[in-house]
Amino acid sequence: MEQCKIYDCEWHAHFSGVIIDNKVYVLDEENKQAHVSTLVRGPWEDSLLPLMQFYIGHYDEPLDSEDNHSKWGLINLLTGEIAVPPIYDYVYPFCAGLAQVILNKKVGFVDKTGKVIGGIVWDEAHTFLGAAICAVRQGSLWGYIGRDGNLIFEPQFEEVGKWEKLSQFPTYGEERSRLLARVKKDGKYGWIDDQGNYLLKPEFDSVGKWV
Repeated sequence: MEQCKIYDCEWHAHFSGVIIDNKVYVLDEENKQAHVSTLVRGPWEDSLLPLMQFYIGHYDEPLDSEDNHSKWGLINLLTGEIAVPPIYDYVYPFCAGLAQVILNKKVGFVDKTGKVIGGIVWDEAHTFLGAAICAVRQGSLWGYIGRDGNLIFEPQFEEVGKWEKLSQFPTYGEERSRLLARVKKDGKYGWIDDQGNYLLKPEFDSVGKWV
């Protein structure tokens, strides 16, 4: 049995818990064990992964505080089983099927089984929310990886912008959209899409917004 804390980031609430045989139980007001499903607030949406952060050790904000000696993981709220073991300096909530993790000041991603995707090797990373690729920084330069962790663009950009939605209207009337991001390389600007294709290679002194 090992003591832990369960963290509901939506409500910024910490709950006492214990780890027994790779399962986490929440402790009630009388210090009795209860199933973690009691922490589910209302009906669970099928589209969401039923995972919640938890940690062992002492947690003190901010993450880089000298008093922070915690290790983080994720539990399945419906079964109580540990999905991602508490071995990371921090684990973010799942976003678009992957969770960002921090270990030894490096950033990477894990899937819902806890498998590391592509290594924990980046200095900073965005998320995969709504896109097939994600911006990652190594040193002063940014690149992009796919959901399998493989590099789509080697780190080469001085700047990468946020994804912007470009709506398209095919001739048959159904609206479609694609995501675009502005990038800067060698002082020149261009645009890429969320599939890893150049719309405009970075050859321009400036680029405007797509409309």
